[in-house]
Amino acid sequence: MAGAIRRTPTAKRWTATYTGADGTTKKAPGFIDKRATIDLARRLEDEARKRRAGLIDDAAVRLVGHGRSPIAEHVEAYKAHLRSKGGSTEHVRATCKMIEVVAEECEWCTLSDMDGARLSAHLADFAASGRGARTVNWRRGALRSFSRWLVANERLTRDPFASVPRAGEHTRTRERRALSDHEIRSLIVATEAGPVRFGMDGERRAMLYRVAIGTGLRRGELASLTPRSFDLDAEPPTVTVEAGYSKRRRRDVQPFRPDLADALRDWLDAQLKGSLLWPLRGRHTAAMIRTDLDAAGVVYRDDAGRVADLHALRHTFITRMAMAGVSPKVAQSLARHSTITLTMDRYAHVGLADHARALDALPALAPDPKVGTYAAHSQRREGQTRSVADSETRQNAEGGDAQKHRKNKAKRTPSQPVSVTDAIAPVGFEPTTTPIMSRAL
Repeated sequence: MAGAIRRTPTAKRWTATYTGADGTTKKAPGFIDKRATIDLARRLEDEARKRRAGLIDDAAVRLVGHGRSPIAEHVEAYKAHLRSKGGSTEHVRATCKMIEVVAEECEWCTLSDMDGARLSAHLADFAASGRGARTVNWRRGALRSFSRWLVANERLTRDPFASVPRAGEHTRTRERRALSDHEIRSLIVATEAGPVRFGMDGERRAMLYRVAIGTGLRRGELASLTPRSFDLDAEPPTVTVEAGYSKRRRRDVQPFRPDLADALRDWLDAQLKGSLLWPLRGRHTAAMIRTDLDAAGVVYRDDAGRVADLHALRHTFITRMAMAGVSPKVAQSLARHSTITLTMDRYAHVGLADHARALDALPALAPDPKVGTYAAHSQRREGQTRSVADSETRQNAEGGDAQKHRKNKAKRTPSQPVSVTDAIAPVGFEPTTTPIMSRAL
């Protein structure tokens, strides 16, 4: 029965007592006023009675409670969820910080305050401030992942951001290019002899560039490597990127050439086993490689406006595979891309000089000067004549009836001359092998 009691004779607040849904006596903190505490006890007891009768859904009650709780509480739970999935510390921190920033700027206090229209307006203002489409979509993606997690964990009934559109990324603000072999050598030699920059000496930065070009790893993946990440004695040598740092969110084992392993061996032995090899921090990498390129006499931005930043070394890795004749499927696997189109269209940079080298590899189409077109045609006609004569000789031996049939057929169908075009015309994609083509240079 609903009522109010004092826990101690000197307590200022009353305690509400009521019969719970399981039939036992429950207690709940009350108020200083006894009558208000009794009213609270009656409401709690009435709610327990309805719950016993099945008139109140416990899930609905929890959902209402989630909607009224601060967003910060849900962000903390989401942070724990990302960590359990193996997300890197940097990724978890950046994602949750982004959610908190957007919630503050949109003035959302609880989950029920979150609104898709307000987020769309916020992203439009964010883009108008000079941010690129990919940066805007990254912010949108952080909020969309958070809202989907809320729905999946029954903290919201629907996704409030499902209708928020993506920003168009049809034109990329930064086009990258692949370095030539000469530019690669110049960059590595100049960097090794260079001074300390951005907390790394010249040898460390040069080794970073060599590993980036030799493996195609991304900036975040390179920043996660330690000496233990490399297995130089394997066949072939490999470097391992843990799932928390891989873009695919799975453990990647990337092979590389033995000559790179030989260059790494002595340098890795001098490093602390558990320490990070390259402390890369955000946009500092673009300034770092640009400084080293200037020291090497290599242009950072070419005439077409394409840049050679740290991620361009990944483009260089994939382009070198394409120029070496590696099959697209193998190149896709080594690049760790989801589609061949992404590997060959966006990352494999082929120029006019490469096209010219490919054309030079094709067989020549000019005929042998000793055998002209007319001579080849004459030889072909002579061969046909001898073939027909031999055939007639064999058929004459078979009997007179066959000879009569052959004469009647010759009367009905006049002989047609064989043209030069018919004699040497190619069939299909590849040219037909003829005496004239077999002697081509």
